Amino acid sequence: MTARELLDRASVTAVWAALGGPPLRHGRGQAWWRGGDGHNVSLHEGRGLWHDHAGGMGGGILDLIETALGCDRRAALKWLVAHLGTSLDKRPLSSGDRCDYAERRARAESVARELTAWRTAYLDSLRERRNRFWDTERRASAWAQRHLADQSMADDPRWEVVWAHALDDQEGDRLDRLMQRLAAASATDLLVLRRTAASAEAA
Repeated sequence: MTARELLDRASVTAVWAALGGPPLRHGRGQAWWRGGDGHNVSLHEGRGLWHDHAGGMGGGILDLIETALGCDRRAALKWLVAHLGTSLDKRPLSSGDRCDYAERRARAESVARELTAWRTAYLDSLRERRNRFWDTERRASAWAQRHLADQSMADDPRWEVVWAHALDDQEGDRLDRLMQRLAAASATDLLVLRRTAASAEAA
């Protein structure tokens, strides 16, 4: 079996478990090799990829083995051979196979970087909107308390704005929930969220 066939046969989630990785939650796990206690590592079974969003690293199955065991590529390949219970063809990869692997790895790393950057920017945007909303609510509440007993202010048009904001007090909670969902999203979920956000902006 060639190295390429070996990698095509391997399952990133099975490798994760065999390395001693903790149970996954919605396709995400803890980076136990660095003592991480949050579910910051997303696994993409279909592509055989992983990404540590907090640690800013990721890649393919061999990269995961190297990272978890602290070994080099040769040792990672040897571990994978033993894990799959097979043997490795000693023939070196052809130049075409090496190019194909390098291209796939480069695409995976590019997608991971793009998703991480998009999530960071989107979280910053949501946080700003959330903070702006709660700040407006605090100011509206303070204004209402100052003028609630003042009969001369009864017809002030600003009351309409204050009451409209009071009735929309769910917006801050909605933004908080969206931020939590975004922070805990797997790579697959991030792709869906990014498409959803792009569609909403286009509309």
